[in-house]
Amino acid sequence: MKKHQILKKLFYGSLYIFLFTTTISIAGPVINVDTAEVDAGIIQREENNEIKHIFKIKNSGDEILKISQVKPSCGCTVVKFDSIIPPGKSGNVLQNIKVDRLSDGEFTKHVTVMSNASNMETLKLYIRGKIVSVLTITPEALIMRPDSNKNYSDKVTITTKKDDMKILSIIYEDLNKDDKKWQNEPPLNIKYTLTRSDSSTTDKYYQYTLNISFTNKSKEELSGYFIIKTNHPKQQENIKIRAVIQTKS
Repeated sequence: MKKHQILKKLFYGSLYIFLFTTTISIAGPVINVDTAEVDAGIIQREENNEIKHIFKIKNSGDEILKISQVKPSCGCTVVKFDSIIPPGKSGNVLQNIKVDRLSDGEFTKHVTVMSNASNMETLKLYIRGKIVSVLTITPEALIMRPDSNKNYSDKVTITTKKDDMKILSIIYEDLNKDDKKWQNEPPLNIKYTLTRSDSSTTDKYYQYTLNISFTNKSKEELSGYFIIKTNHPKQQENIKIRAVIQTKS
């Protein structure tokens, strides 16, 4: 009985030593990344054409890592990558997002890395952030109706970091104008006022209220744009607000 207990202890002791002294390794190529998610922060549209990040890919295995494809989640992204990464070495996956293909606001774009890695066949890499313009106007379109005296009035909100924003001029361009008729009709006599809020937002943006008013005696509906010129150094001209001017209230 005592001999049996001694043999049992020796067996489990040897098994314990074997399990905790043996290094278990994964055969084949093994893919690892320094970070799979990147926060690009706030990106100003007019100051940045693209958002770039290089993800560092390491092969922790004992065979060559072959990246067969890196597939972007949308057409706004261009990718470049090292297709062959030897054991113990690192390579790059470049994700390049074109800012002009993104809308204002928060975004999340990813690429999917496909390889012969033994630990995972696909790996997703993310870039997050927020696109803002140096100047935004809301709403982007107006439908204007007259009062009983044929007077029109509406307003939009302009958001920008410029604390001394000024409107230099506003004209209206009718998309459906007939050239001969347009020459015989006077342009809209547009009046406007711009008022800034007393304080800025937490990210130092100011909000302005732009009131637009005019009188229109035309019997035909107009469809076009208000074209606004400002003193903003990066957004002086070609600010457009879509506007339909109806004849009935």
